[in-house]
Amino acid sequence: MKDMLLALNKVNAGFLHRLTDDIPADKFCFQPVNLPNHPAWQVGHLTMVRSGAARMLGKPTDISDQWIEPFKRGSTPVADPSKYPSKEELLATFDRAQSHLAALLQETDFATLDRPHPLEFMLKAHPTLRQLLTNMLTTHDGLHFGQLSDWRRANGLPRVI
Repeated sequence: MKDMLLALNKVNAGFLHRLTDDIPADKFCFQPVNLPNHPAWQVGHLTMVRSGAARMLGKPTDISDQWIEPFKRGSTPVADPSKYPSKEELLATFDRAQSHLAALLQETDFATLDRPHPLEFMLKAHPTLRQLLTNMLTTHDGLHFGQLSDWRRANGLPRVI
């Protein structure tokens, strides 16, 4: 099971880069009509999710608390680039967060993965940390990759897959 979580984390990190590497930095906050979740918000949000997973595994990341508000669940993306870190910083921080999560997963025992997690709104659907992490690295990441794919198409960029 840990092998699957580690593989998903690695594959998804590579996929996020494939979805964002060719987006010009000055377009990272562009919001086409009806697509408010721009790449800056998507990358920051996926970074915060990985940081949250690390906290649930007992080892917080080095990501500043200033990242929480603009990228948390329910936050509203804005088109103002001054409200977000640069594309370079966003992707570098994502890479650090996903590497940190991978290292934690390597050392986490099955008993820890099978305990309840602290996200009350997710406990009914995903009662254990193992189930929550699996959802995070499949359904949740996939949802945001789909949004990035839509954003790419709206901006005339080629398909990634």
